[in-house]
Amino acid sequence: GSPNPFLDVRVRRAANHAINRQAIIDNLLLGQGHYPLFTFSGVLGYPTPEQRAEVEYNYDPELGRQLMAEAGYADGFDVPLYWTTDFGGAFMPDIVPAVAQDLAAIGIRTHDEAALVGDYFSDAYVIGGPNRPVGLYWMWANIVRDIGSMWDCCVGPESFFTKLGGDGVMDPALHELYIAQRTELDPERRNEMIAELMLEHARQAWLVFIAEAPSTVLTQADVNWPKGGRTGFMWGGTAFAIQRRKAT
Repeated sequence: GSPNPFLDVRVRRAANHAINRQAIIDNLLLGQGHYPLFTFSGVLGYPTPEQRAEVEYNYDPELGRQLMAEAGYADGFDVPLYWTTDFGGAFMPDIVPAVAQDLAAIGIRTHDEAALVGDYFSDAYVIGGPNRPVGLYWMWANIVRDIGSMWDCCVGPESFFTKLGGDGVMDPALHELYIAQRTELDPERRNEMIAELMLEHARQAWLVFIAEAPSTVLTQADVNWPKGGRTGFMWGGTAFAIQRRKAT
């Protein structure tokens, strides 16, 4: 995993076991939300609950610490955590430190690096190529029915958000499966391929999965809550996750 600890799958899985998703959902999302994959649950081909159960990481900080030690990071390590103060939902200032606290419990010590969205999606951070800062980057999911919206922009090996090019950084079979499903004419087979892509991406823990929150509008008489209801405006991105960057 050196110089990037997250290239070691044990570290990636440890980070996922560190997150107390139910506490986040209960305390910050008013009990409304569920375990996410790399895009929102309305995409075509989204895995079944039974399939997802096989790849979801339960909250187990003790196992997280064990995996960290096995990967050679018994003493943990420090890493910046980049996020936006004006994008992604009204609860961002609350959910980010909650996740940071969970990660710290297994030795992943994050340093808060807040940025305005105009800077976040610029050369200074997300799309800065080889000169961008290395660290953990908060990301969100588009509400678009086709999986390509997230894979091409934010998750795949050459997306503008990740740019994880290089041998050993991401399993090339994942991108090959994504390319193959784009030209599959049998709808049932294509859905199966999409499900397997999402499941294998989760097995390899390429994101630190947080939660998928609801995005709804309630209107009744003189009551008109914005998207997200009492949780505040949630933009339209419902799956919250952290994307790792390649160290240089």
